[in-house]
Amino acid sequence: MAAIETPEEVVARMKPFHESVVRVIKSITSVNELELIEKLLMTTKIPKGHDEIAAALLEKTTKLKQMNFFSTEVFLSINEQKKFAQAVAAEKAAAQAS
Repeated sequence: MAAIETPEEVVARMKPFHESVVRVIKSITSVNELELIEKLLMTTKIPKGHDEIAAALLEKTTKLKQMNFFSTEVFLSINEQKKFAQAVAAEKAAAQAS
């Protein structure tokens, strides 16, 4: 019989969002799954890993030949979130430097 994991063990096994979503994107096998993850990405705050997510998404949309208007919007959203995260990091660094 398998041992029951403690909440701490479960949390320790979890990955950051960007690592998990890249793994999920790479496992996508259908256009329906791709559209679902695109909807998730459009409604989720992405704290980091923007380039990795965009690269995995581009590879998958190319493989499934599914680049469309909504896909373009997803890439733009990821890029805007990346710019915002960079601006916040720069402000934080400037505040700490002063």
